[in-house]
Amino acid sequence: EGKALDQEVFDIILGADVAYYFFLLRPLMDAVQHYMAYSDATCLIVGQANRESQWDLYHNIKQGCYNPRTDLHDAPWPGQTSVLLYNLYSTEWVEESSAAPATMTSVPIAAILHQNAMHNDGKRIRLTPCDYVATKQDEDAID
Repeated sequence: EGKALDQEVFDIILGADVAYYFFLLRPLMDAVQHYMAYSDATCLIVGQANRESQWDLYHNIKQGCYNPRTDLHDAPWPGQTSVLLYNLYSTEWVEESSAAPATMTSVPIAAILHQNAMHNDGKRIRLTPCDYVATKQDEDAID
């Protein structure tokens, strides 16, 4: 009721800062994977592209990883996983009375998109020409 037809609906939004805390990846992965096992959810994890833990998380989801709780290697998550790269532009804060011009800065953003294998083609998120899917060369080039 009252929603636009093109408005996305989310069952859960989870925020976690894992930029400098590699050990927080496992609880985040466990929580998201448990939820996704029982639904046709889509997972979107947004963070700075120049953070190694963001790329570690992507590889853990796409390729599987060691699970210290079970002492086994977890399989890759079923479905499709990709990293979308964007640049977030902003200006530094300046007082209105300042004569100095605002300086534009850019932060590289990586959005890990995982679409569950349960999705049928009608529910998959369709990428637009503005969405850039990262390559291995992009990952290697990010400082």
